[in-house]
Amino acid sequence: MQNALTRLLAGKTELVIAHRMRTVENVDKIVVISDGRVAEQGKPKELYEKQDSIYRHIHDLQSSNAKWSI
Repeated sequence: MQNALTRLLAGKTELVIAHRMRTVENVDKIVVISDGRVAEQGKPKELYEKQDSIYRHIHDLQSSNAKWSI
């Protein structure tokens, strides 16, 4: 499905609202909204490298939660 969407949207601008960081790991630009305001924006790698980044915090929480098991 992801490959089909990638081909379909090639060369186009798209807006994705996502809660899973894996959904946006290969995008050109992320805009993080917090309390109704733009809190940070940039490429995923740039945002992750910032120590106090909201993006990094959410990414790390989701990564650690993915390792949980019952």
